[in-house]
Amino acid sequence: MKDCIIAVKNRHHYISLLCHHDELSDVGGVLRGKYSSASAANELIALGDLNTLDERDWGYIWNETVPLSHDNLKSLEKHCETIGAEKLHVYEDNAWESLTIDEPKQYLISA
Repeated sequence: MKDCIIAVKNRHHYISLLCHHDELSDVGGVLRGKYSSASAANELIALGDLNTLDERDWGYIWNETVPLSHDNLKSLEKHCETIGAEKLHVYEDNAWESLTIDEPKQYLISA
């Protein structure tokens, strides 16, 4: 099982959730297909942490979780590193970008 972070940029900060998924899941594809609008992306983030993201969204029934807020992309990157997430999926400028955990450092150069 591999973890990823799903985040949405809202104005000047990022809101994220943790998603546990197996390596065969196409989280990026589901995000681009099912959550391509800003309202859909924000509704997904409002669910809080997810067990998996596939045709159905499997949240945590036993534990209420809430999305986390990050002041900037650098603090979001640190969060990814802290929890050991292997991927970061970010919704920004009306599109999803899927990054491996090494890529945010390169992405930060332009931020």
